[in-house]
Amino acid sequence: MKIIGIVQSCKSCPNRVYDSGGMYECEKVRQSLAPDCVIPPWCPLADHPAAEMASLVRSLELLNQQQARSHAEVLRLAAIVNKYEPGTPMVLS
Repeated sequence: MKIIGIVQSCKSCPNRVYDSGGMYECEKVRQSLAPDCVIPPWCPLADHPAAEMASLVRSLELLNQQQARSHAEVLRLAAIVNKYEPGTPMVLS
């Protein structure tokens, strides 16, 4: 899927122009377009950001989970330190 408008095939692309003999081409890169209007890998339009956004959301979720675990560990260590009496061995469990 491409981002302009949201272009789902070459048929709705603003860069599609009639060439000759019933064929169309991409005006931007001067390449012939397939009759089935499937978006080719060389399409010059920017990709739709949905996949990248989903990946970023997942990364944020993982970072939040990691931060929560780190915070819990800090609280656990603080509880141990608060119980510590100078002169006695400190045991971390």
